Amino acid sequence: MLIEKDIMVRLVTDERRVLIGSLHTAPAIHELFHRHRCDWMARSPGSFTEEIVREFYASYVSTLRGSIDR
Repeated sequence: MLIEKDIMVRLVTDERRVLIGSLHTAPAIHELFHRHRCDWMARSPGSFTEEIVREFYASYVSTLRGSIDR
């Protein structure tokens, strides 16, 4: 975002709700993840690392392929 003096600034979103326990304690959020097929995000820490890495690189590769001029 540019301001009057053409200086690039970052927008900051203040998140007031932080979940530090199990996602299962917030049924509405858990259901939302399930509905959008993001169940892997609701797993316990350490059980989804490989999947996140694979998804990240798959997304990264498709982004790079989309940005290459043909």
